[in-house]
Amino acid sequence: MAGLVGAGVGAGVSSLLAGGSFSAGALGTTSAKVATACFWDGAAIGASGGLAGGFIGGLGNGVSNGESFSNALNDGIKSGIAGALCGGIISGLSSGIQAVSEGKTFWRGGVIEREGLAYDWDYDRTTILGKQQNGKYGCADKALDNVSASEDITNIKGSDVRSDLSTIKSSKFKVTLDPNETGLPDVSAVDDYANRVGAKVYPCSNPSTSLVSGEDDIIRRGGKVLISYPNGEMNHMVNVQGAFRQTITYSNGTSSIPKIYMIVLSNGTKTIMPASSLSGKGVNIFNLFFK
Repeated sequence: MAGLVGAGVGAGVSSLLAGGSFSAGALGTTSAKVATACFWDGAAIGASGGLAGGFIGGLGNGVSNGESFSNALNDGIKSGIAGALCGGIISGLSSGIQAVSEGKTFWRGGVIEREGLAYDWDYDRTTILGKQQNGKYGCADKALDNVSASEDITNIKGSDVRSDLSTIKSSKFKVTLDPNETGLPDVSAVDDYANRVGAKVYPCSNPSTSLVSGEDDIIRRGGKVLISYPNGEMNHMVNVQGAFRQTITYSNGTSSIPKIYMIVLSNGTKTIMPASSLSGKGVNIFNLFFK
């Protein structure tokens, strides 16, 4: 009995969340609707069903065991609360996982729509992906190696730039040949590399703006984009392989504000980062054009 009541209440809440009536869902009529798979809707359905089923079960068990009505009622309340917590968590997680498997967002079940802005297929090579940087501070070396590999430049590598900079006496930076000891100063490293390969560097400050009006064209025309951003004790340099604009549409018809994301190569791994996190103080963005 308690299980049937809990299932009916859960189905009623599901129909209500989907814009239908509670009674249609609880009674299982053809006009009942089903809520979108997502954590919050699943949690609400599981919690309501667990509350109802737990309360009825606890109350019924108390009465059948000869307890006073007040004690049985207290048992019902405790069982209802426990059922709500357990049912909400389990159902929420299950529904959220289902949403992700359907290509939707975990929490609200929004449909993810992505508009591709640019993509550099030359980076999809076994010599680039999966191969990690050499040394703790070798991210810039690796990023420059990636550019050379994608452009089939076999005679210029990040280690060559490191060797160049290690011979320069400067009060601003000190570079050793060991990437486990020091990192490359990003601006000097990219400039040195560009001079070696005969490329032109155009710095910019805002990746979101640049993706719409600049970097999109750069990647399509065969240019390369590198970004160096603060990451702990020093800056971390990555290659930008592509970018897309993402919008999430929810079941109630509302949509999120479109956001731009970058597909970056970091230490041999392809990952996605919001463009907004790659701007601001300490960030250097390099648009590298080959002459």
